[in-house]
Amino acid sequence: MRPRFNGPKFILLLSVWVLPFGSVFVLFYLNDHQQEALFVNIHKAAFLLLKVGSMARFMDDWNNITLVTLLCVFTIVLCVNEIFIRRLFPDSDQTSSSYFVTGLIWFAKLSANIFLLGFEITLVCYLINLSVSAPNLTSAEEVPNGKYTILLLGTSKKLKNTGNPNLYYEYRLQTTIQLYYAGKIKRLVISGDHTGEYNEPVDMMNDLKRLGMKGVEVVLDGRGFRTFDSILRTKQMAGDDGKPIIIISQLFHLERALFLARRANIEALGVAANGNMTKEMFKREWFAKTKVLMDIYILNTQSPGVAASPRRQINPLRPGHCAILLTVLALIAVSGRLMRELLTF
Repeated sequence: MRPRFNGPKFILLLSVWVLPFGSVFVLFYLNDHQQEALFVNIHKAAFLLLKVGSMARFMDDWNNITLVTLLCVFTIVLCVNEIFIRRLFPDSDQTSSSYFVTGLIWFAKLSANIFLLGFEITLVCYLINLSVSAPNLTSAEEVPNGKYTILLLGTSKKLKNTGNPNLYYEYRLQTTIQLYYAGKIKRLVISGDHTGEYNEPVDMMNDLKRLGMKGVEVVLDGRGFRTFDSILRTKQMAGDDGKPIIIISQLFHLERALFLARRANIEALGVAANGNMTKEMFKREWFAKTKVLMDIYILNTQSPGVAASPRRQINPLRPGHCAILLTVLALIAVSGRLMRELLTF
């Protein structure tokens, strides 16, 4: 009887065959422009890997524990998914199939399993963002009377690919002006990207003045490179007048912004500007909602100019911490055993 198939060994052997043939394909079948584009993408991938490594510099003991726990849970879910994947990819007859046929079947099953896991992760993250933000979404007309601090989230005035006007930009300005003429703006914080001559906050301020806004305190935050940065920095700039902050953006963006505000202990309401989600924005938000959970619970990401969160430590002598460590060790043992079964068949 043939021994059980070993997945890591198959990947190693496949790499030995693929790399030489892939190099020949690049040299002889791709033109100069295609080769240059391929090498640029490889360089970007390498830079991304280095950046991912630097993202972990703020992680503390509890972040590491959370990461290990999630990896164990993902492994267990992979093995549960395997039950359903087997119906689509039946096991091969190892007594008659060649080694590489068996390996390709295994690789197809594992790829389908990883794709399914990725979809499940992003779906859960999307539902978490949505459930937290939904109660705090409102319209400009339903904002209670009074004067509020408004956080206007920046975006580009022109579309980068075509140079056409960005409707998301226009709609956010319209919503801000609507609140202004309703007498509901006390302070306006405009947070966006200011890199070189590119300046989202200044563009928005100038256009708001052109639309008639005056007599309002305006605070410009040019270091709002991400929604994460904008929310954390607003907590320092907005002050505390006992009223919630009003955040203006499109609905799909507000789901993420309000989740971040809640995690930063900021009382906030979201006023949705017009603007439907395009295909590109759908893909961006789908992954961004996952990234925001990683920033908070795993990477402990910090924002420039904002005081760093204190690092937390695990104390094995404390009964509660000891119980958590024992639970994590049990998860590691279970997931390790399941992963062994997943990599062989």
